[in-house]
Amino acid sequence: MPHDPVRVADTRAWLSMAGTDLRAGAHELLADTPEGHPARLTITAQGLAAALTVGPTVTEAWIVSGPAREEGWRCLVGDRLGRTFVVTIGLDGTLFGSRRRVLAHVEV
Repeated sequence: MPHDPVRVADTRAWLSMAGTDLRAGAHELLADTPEGHPARLTITAQGLAAALTVGPTVTEAWIVSGPAREEGWRCLVGDRLGRTFVVTIGLDGTLFGSRRRVLAHVEV
């Protein structure tokens, strides 16, 4: 049975768009180290995919450093309902956990 050319074209267009999104998401981040030298940090496509399991919008990403080396990523992720989550991801793309971030004002 031959492939449907319309479905093949749609699938190729979707894969191309997804590839563009992943490449754009795996962009290089610039951060200033305490010494003032810029450090180049890259979030991997696997890490971005792990963050996107929580919500469709990643607004910020930070590297989490331990005493000896980098340990993972912390991302600010929004879902479709307007909630915000802080997601922790390992360097290999493993999702360590997510916590909902709630902005509140406490009067004393």
